Parts: sequence; C-alpha cells; structure tokens
Amino acid sequence: MLTFVTAEVTRLITLDEGELRVVELTMPDKAVIDNQEYALLDMMRPGAAFIAQPAGFLRAYTRSNCSLVSPGILETVINKKENGAKTSAWWQYGGVREGDLINVRVDCNGEGQYFVYEHMDHRYARNLLLEPDEWWSDKQIFCVAYYTGITPFLSWIRYMKAKNFGVVATTPASYPFQRFSNGVGIELLVSVRTEKQLIFHDELLALHREFPVNFSYHPMLTRQWPKNWPFYYRGRIADPKRTFEQGKTKRVDLAPLYGILPFVVESYHIRMCGGKKACNTMTLGLSQADKKSLGVIRQEMW
Repeated sequence: MLTFVTAEVTRLITLDEGELRVVELTMPDKAVIDNQEYALLDMMRPGAAFIAQPAGFLRAYTRSNCSLVSPGILETVINKKENGAKTSAWWQYGGVREGDLINVRVDCNGEGQYFVYEHMDHRYARNLLLEPDEWWSDKQIFCVAYYTGITPFLSWIRYMKAKNFGVVATTPASYPFQRFSNGVGIELLVSVRTEKQLIFHDELLALHREFPVNFSYHPMLTRQWPKNWPFYYRGRIADPKRTFEQGKTKRVDLAPLYGILPFVVESYHIRMCGGKKACNTMTLGLSQADKKSLGVIRQEMW
C-alpha cells in the first residue's frame, strides 16, 4: 500500500504562458500516519524524481532543486504536453493555485522515520541520478538538455554549487589522505525554441560568472531569438534534416556543436535529457563521427 502525505503548493512561476511552469511543493516537517506522528525527512539524490498525485492522477516529477539546499521543498518544471498526461491542462491553465494541497508519496526507512520517496527505474542506468560525490568531483561532464530536460541538471548544479563544485581547499600536507582537487568541470548545453523557455536563465548566467573554471552555460534558441541575442548559436545543434554526404552515407552535421564547444569529446562523460528524436540524433552524430565519450552515455528520453 502506497503512503502519502499532504504538501502545499507554495510557489508557481509561469515562464511561458500555457507552455511552461515552475511548481514548488512544501512538505510538512512531520507526518501523521495511522494516527501516529513521524519525523519526515528529505534525502533525495539530485536527478531523482518524486511521486505526486495532482487531480487524482499519480505522476513522477523530476526534481529541479536539491534536498541539501532546500530540504522539504520539492521544485519541478512542467511543460504543456507533460508526455500527454491528463494533468497537463490542469497545471498550465489555472487548475492549481498557491495554497492548494497535493499528495506526495513517502516511504519508511524501517527505523520509525518517513522520507520523501525517491523514484527511479534503475540506479545510474536508465535515469540521471547523480553519481556519488567522490565520483563526480574530479570529472569533466558534458550535459545536453532539450527543453525541460534541463530539470535533473538544475538539481545537479545546485547541489554541486553547495559542494563548491568538488574543489578541495585544503592541501595534502594538512590532510595526507585527502587528494587535492580542482573540482568538477561541467558544461551545460541547453536547447529550447524561444528565449522565454530558458529555465532559470539568469541564475545559470550568474553561476557561470561566479564559477568560470567549474561551470559553463551554453544556451541555444532554435526558432526565435532577439536581434541582440548574444549567445552562441541560433538553430539546432544536431538536426537530422541538416546532413552531409560522405560516400553513400548521410551523416548528421555536428559542426554547430564543435563551434560552440571546441573540445575533445573523448575527455568528457556525456549526459543527455530530452525528447527521443533530439537525443538519438545527437547520439547518432557522435557515433558516425566516431566520437566516444568516457564511459557510457547516460540519458533520459521521452
């Protein structure tokens, strides 16, 4: 039997009217279950999803903030289609208001404590759950986000910022068993149709300025852009319609990617999130060019 507690809708931000909304749910500190009061913990790993029950339908929502910085506050980004869910119009067109109550799934750790349920298919396999800190803190990671595919990466980046991007400030002499590290290097490429669909754009620009060694932000617009749009590229980063002939084979043209990020793909761990067509086109282009990332390309697609 699934267990739920009631969370309050404490913030709604409309980014693109009828298309894109940020939703924030605040969990109570304690939960009454079977007439008994329990402490309610939030230990979700960045990149995981929580289960909510809007309008009577169970849905998984990838969290865009992190429990380390905002315990008990569940933030997510919801688009118009929401994978065809029946709750799409409800989220976008006024079916929900600040102050409304929504059920969120919780689970028990067997020690008398309940915690926000962490939804995932397989750990580190078919989702973008962030690896342990000791793994990512000295890696080079290239993240490609299409539209709301930025959601898990927002959680990652906010968590990494709280961890100083893995930079170890002490010297080996002070802690002989602790290796000095300059931290993670994370490149975030975000592709959306219009400027209004750049989610938390100003926050990411500010973070790029504050941590230029560890974090780079590359926003792209595919359909409309201002005349003074200062950023790197206008159009699709890897478009199956834009191919070139090599012998008898049509190949995806990745020239725009190389123009934005003139790096050696083989030195990065690649992560992608977004629609199947966009993710598969990028993967195909990299494969055709024999560009192999470090390890397996992990991706979430819909």
